[in-house]
Amino acid sequence: MASTPCGTSWEFPMRLDQDPRLISALQKAMDAEAEQVQPSPGAWDRLQERLVAERLRPVRTRWKTGWPVALAGVSVALVVVALVLLTLGGPQRAAVPADTVSAFPSPVSTAPSGRYRPSQPRVAWTIYRPGTDGLLVDAARASAPYDPVQAVESLFEQAPTVPGAVSFPRNGANRVKSLTYLDGTVHLDMASVDDQTRPRGPGADAQARLWVESWVRTADEAFDSFGPVVITLNGSPTTLYGSVDTTQPLFDPRVEIAYTGSIFFPGPSERVTSPVGIAAMPGAVGDQLVVTGRDGRTVASLKADAAGGGRTVLSSAPELDPGDYTLTLRSRSGQVQEQRSFTVTGSAPSGARSPVTDPPTTPVATTLVYFPGPKDTLLAEPRPKTTLLEAVAAVGREPSSNDASWPFGSLTLSSVAEQDGAVLVDYAGDDKIRPTDPDAAKAAFWAQSLVHTVSAYVGRPVPVQVTLRGKSFLLFDALDSTEPIPFRPLDERLTDGLTLPDAVPAPGPLQVVGALDQRRDDVTWYVIDTITEETLYQGTAPVAADHSYGFSLVLPPGTYKIRVDAARRGAAPAQTATAGFEIV
Repeated sequence: MASTPCGTSWEFPMRLDQDPRLISALQKAMDAEAEQVQPSPGAWDRLQERLVAERLRPVRTRWKTGWPVALAGVSVALVVVALVLLTLGGPQRAAVPADTVSAFPSPVSTAPSGRYRPSQPRVAWTIYRPGTDGLLVDAARASAPYDPVQAVESLFEQAPTVPGAVSFPRNGANRVKSLTYLDGTVHLDMASVDDQTRPRGPGADAQARLWVESWVRTADEAFDSFGPVVITLNGSPTTLYGSVDTTQPLFDPRVEIAYTGSIFFPGPSERVTSPVGIAAMPGAVGDQLVVTGRDGRTVASLKADAAGGGRTVLSSAPELDPGDYTLTLRSRSGQVQEQRSFTVTGSAPSGARSPVTDPPTTPVATTLVYFPGPKDTLLAEPRPKTTLLEAVAAVGREPSSNDASWPFGSLTLSSVAEQDGAVLVDYAGDDKIRPTDPDAAKAAFWAQSLVHTVSAYVGRPVPVQVTLRGKSFLLFDALDSTEPIPFRPLDERLTDGLTLPDAVPAPGPLQVVGALDQRRDDVTWYVIDTITEETLYQGTAPVAADHSYGFSLVLPPGTYKIRVDAARRGAAPAQTATAGFEIV
């Protein structure tokens, strides 16, 4: 039984051959180490913000139910890392015997762990600069192609742009050999490091650790990561600034981070070419970065969302015509935090950007899935037409429309079969989770969502026999299923917009499926880079007689936005649908 500073006792199962002296020595060592822990006042808040940010990342809400378990694992892992590192006193080595040498796997080139792909250039790298009492957030321009080494090189080679940041002495002596991500850990291998510059006087070790922590945080951010970083010199551990041993991975969650709302680039009165890289650090969720023309019209804007608690660098690369512009960072209340002017002189050479192409697409046949809507109206949503079993299963999955209800969600589907002019749907169980407690009339209306879905798939009105483990039962505890449920005409409304892709689509070719509120011959689609807002691919797709469209295409890993435009036809208005997604 070991006592903690908070008075809580933790009991660990031990082997039967306990050594009381060893246990006693271990307890004393743990107590002595724990008593020295003095976390900063904001440490817990920062850890909570990180956990909230993890929860707010886009997740796939349909057809994938494993994310709560994964999120719980991430949260537990972050807490464990924080507690262990707090106990060990920062980014120094863990307690190991003096004659022990840790073996690290040789870093190899791997795909980035975060939201970016090699062919997707970033606009800005987030740089962490050492300050007086902690780290300051800065940013540096990123150039194509994607290369995380640029981030740490910017830390060493570029002067800080934020007030209060400290420049590293003799930074030119630091040379990066590689920056890779392997087995959940970032590996920074240096080709050379400055072995002469060392902090002097009181607090020298703390200053050295802060300098190295700026390396750690910058390397982490290049991969959208948050955790220990292995630093080596030509593949071997080293000592940085005369005191920081890199035998163990480094990361200190206690370091204070200052997020000062400021514009990073373009610089004041800078002359640039289009597309224009813009970047700024917001002060809070809801802050906006706005580009306006000479006439005051907004031509581009970004808003700080809840990711990272609003504490992530805002960046974009809008296409702007030649002329004079103003870049303004505004708080959520509309107050101007910083403002500067710049001039666009023209466009970058066409060879500097990836050309828009029309990749080959494969048509996707669609079928309509029906959900109960308001006022006894069925809401129809297009889905890829695969098998009848899949169509019936889709009735029990989450709809796209907020107006649709979901009564079949608690029924576990067993089998679907066509039999004697009807379709037999057998369920294995019912958890009896309902939107409301229906009477027989409401249950009959709900049942029509299943009947209409089956009829749309087979192409004609067809009755549906519903059973529970092979026997008739009260469907929704209100509707007798002894006889097949006949098709009943009802008011229908097509849910327009996109029903696919999800935030994280299923593996394989990306399926794009949607519907229009009025008939058109075709739609034009665009795959857009969410970082630069540049169109990467575009093409056209035909629209079916039921107003739905569907196609698939192959994309490399990355984060994208797809836009589908339906042109104006006669009196029909133009229509646009968009969705963001990530290919992993």
